[in-house]
Amino acid sequence: MGTQTYTSGSGNWTCPAGVTLVTVELWGGGGQGGCSSSTTYSAGGGGGGEYRKHVLAVSAGDYAYVCGAGGSTAAVGDNDGQDGANSTFNSTSVIAVGGKGGKKSSVRTGGLAGTGGTGTAANYDGGAGYTGVGTSNAKGGGGGGSGGTANTGNTATSQTAAAAVTDGGIGGTGGGNHLDGVAPVSGPGGGGGGAGHITGTTNTKGGAGYSGKCKLTWVDTSNIPVTTETLSFAEVVTVTPSAFVRLLLSDNIAASAATHTTAQLTAPAGKTSGADFQEGHISDDTNPITTDLDSGKYTELEWSIKTAAGLGTGDEIEFRITNTGADTLTLTVVPKITIGAGTPTISITETLSFAEALD
Repeated sequence: MGTQTYTSGSGNWTCPAGVTLVTVELWGGGGQGGCSSSTTYSAGGGGGGEYRKHVLAVSAGDYAYVCGAGGSTAAVGDNDGQDGANSTFNSTSVIAVGGKGGKKSSVRTGGLAGTGGTGTAANYDGGAGYTGVGTSNAKGGGGGGSGGTANTGNTATSQTAAAAVTDGGIGGTGGGNHLDGVAPVSGPGGGGGGAGHITGTTNTKGGAGYSGKCKLTWVDTSNIPVTTETLSFAEVVTVTPSAFVRLLLSDNIAASAATHTTAQLTAPAGKTSGADFQEGHISDDTNPITTDLDSGKYTELEWSIKTAAGLGTGDEIEFRITNTGADTLTLTVVPKITIGAGTPTISITETLSFAEALD
């Protein structure tokens, strides 16, 4: 995890190798409070800057940032406060709008408040300043607070500065009689207080807005350590015989004993598996299998069967050869299956591997 915070000025952020996304948080600069002269009344407070958050795709290289300056250069006297500047990242990729400057007053009319910064994308706008008062010896309006990470900035409701929301900046206090407006004491992006009314010849100036801010957060995925662990375990599956003996159908065997066998066993004495072998049949749906064996030939027959619990220990299944159904042949060996005691089991060992990334 990497983070970088800039609280004023401008420059470049160099994207580290392996970083593909950066979270950009910007606060616009606060607007300056309005100014006042001997012929006018108190001025309005400046507006707070907008807060904007955006996740931006990046690659290795430099990205320009600007922390919008707070408004401050409007001269004393009959002048509106200067607007706060926008804060930006990568030119126009991410923008947080600065607050507007408070308005100057006119004869017997207080200066209007500067509005908070407002953008077009998802954001939290800045709060507005407070309007100046159109009476003699009146105090200037308070400055609005900047937007925060979860709330719109607070609007000033009197000469008192607007309070800060979470991660936002406070406003500046409005100037008293014959006093300049006050700049916010902490940031980011609060609006300055408006200038107070004077009765003499000395002009007063609005408080400066607070500078905006740029905060960057990123994750370097190429430097995350990866630990690979291999786990092994044995699982025993118990196979319980079913309740009967039946043919077991298979998609790999054609119906009605139409699939032929090939020589798999050792040829009998005096025979070869080539010239002396005659194709037999594989069956999973016919019983018995009928084969017309040529003189001097040998063959192989195959069945697919499934045994069951209906047979007890010691019971036998025989595979016999008949002469067109008559049991008249002399068999040297009768193939058979004997049901044994106990429960057959199959042991299966599975190995799992996974990679765990540690931040």
